[in-house]
Amino acid sequence: MAKHYSSRPRARDLYETKNHAREIHVIIYTKENGKQHLTIRKWYELSNKSFVYHRIDGPAIKDDQGYEIWCKENKYHRIDGPAVVDPSNGHMGWFIEGDFIPTEEEFKKLIQEVRDMPLVLRLIDPRKWVREFK
Repeated sequence: MAKHYSSRPRARDLYETKNHAREIHVIIYTKENGKQHLTIRKWYELSNKSFVYHRIDGPAIKDDQGYEIWCKENKYHRIDGPAVVDPSNGHMGWFIEGDFIPTEEEFKKLIQEVRDMPLVLRLIDPRKWVREFK
């Protein structure tokens, strides 16, 4: 069950709801701008008593207008598309494990190189994200 916070949650709040060391919670902020409401959803993970943005199956930060930021362990990360999407101006940013990839073409080339690797090589590759491919 998501709690509503007016500011960033504290570790004590999560310990009151769950006793797991690593539990993901959805935090929903609602801002009132005249008559229009903007809801921002943020997914946090509790790690060493601090919060990090983290979500495996979708964006870690998302709002009603389509703005999305994909994060893995507090780093911009997405292997199947742009990690940052801003529909208001059409900007997109490609990141893997926090490393910026300047163009979509370079991103696609890197992903294709990994997909073409034999599974055995992917398993021993020092880059953790390579193991995410099936």
